[in-house]
Amino acid sequence: MSIIRSIFPLIFVLITTLLVSCGSPNAETTPNVYSAEQIEEIQGFLTPVQEFRERIEELETLIDQENWVDVDNLIHGPLGDLRRELRYLADSLQPEEQKTVKNLSKDLFTDIQRINEAAKEQNYDKSVEQYKITIQDFDELLDTIPSSADT
Repeated sequence: MSIIRSIFPLIFVLITTLLVSCGSPNAETTPNVYSAEQIEEIQGFLTPVQEFRERIEELETLIDQENWVDVDNLIHGPLGDLRRELRYLADSLQPEEQKTVKNLSKDLFTDIQRINEAAKEQNYDKSVEQYKITIQDFDELLDTIPSSADT
């Protein structure tokens, strides 16, 4: 029995050493690097998204005019393809940025939905407030997109 007691600590030390040596160090995140070809592809997907950013500014005029029908029509018409275009753009990015863009896209669509709800309620103040948030979130999303190689 005393032999087992003296061997047990030795086995414990060996197992601990084995487990520690097999563990991997924390990987440092390296910056995402894009080739010129990848940036060109990203820019191709970014162009329609930037066009949607310009179109969304039309909401401000429609809200100021309290033209609720056209607010709804713009959201469900010309802006209706924004989700698809953002998905294409996100899919062209590297995993970490892809995740960020998808999360920001969700926020953006929530914002747009809130504008639509405020328009249905014909609530001018809520529409204006939500429009400002939407523009900020859209710009934040666009700022996350890499624009040159080695970014």
